[in-house]
Amino acid sequence: MGSNDEDDESPVHTVYLDAFYIDKYEVTNALYGKFMTQTGHRAPQFWNDNRYKKPEQPIVGVSWEDAVAYARWADKRLPTEAEWEKSARGTDGRKYPWGNKFDRAKGNFSPGIFDSADSYEYTAPPNSFPCAIT
Repeated sequence: MGSNDEDDESPVHTVYLDAFYIDKYEVTNALYGKFMTQTGHRAPQFWNDNRYKKPEQPIVGVSWEDAVAYARWADKRLPTEAEWEKSARGTDGRKYPWGNKFDRAKGNFSPGIFDSADSYEYTAPPNSFPCAIT
């Protein structure tokens, strides 16, 4: 876990994890809307923003508290930092879900940040890009 790059993730260190489950795809607006309807939970930031509110788009603008509430409703929990990193990097510890070399065609990035090569103006639907989880 961690990185040898000059950032706040160093040093690399070994972390042992028990087996765990993690969702492979993002939560969509449609599913989050079902959660809000059934629980009366407040709408997250950007819920009414036309750029991000299509049913098949991933939910954005949720707080940590919103995510915990959703996870409880779904009979799940949020991953720990170590579980998240292992899930994102794969068992071989690659830097990106697809490997160790950055490839702007394999992710959905904010306009102007990495000059994303995808065809989505804003967020991309779940399962649009490579995933470290198999």
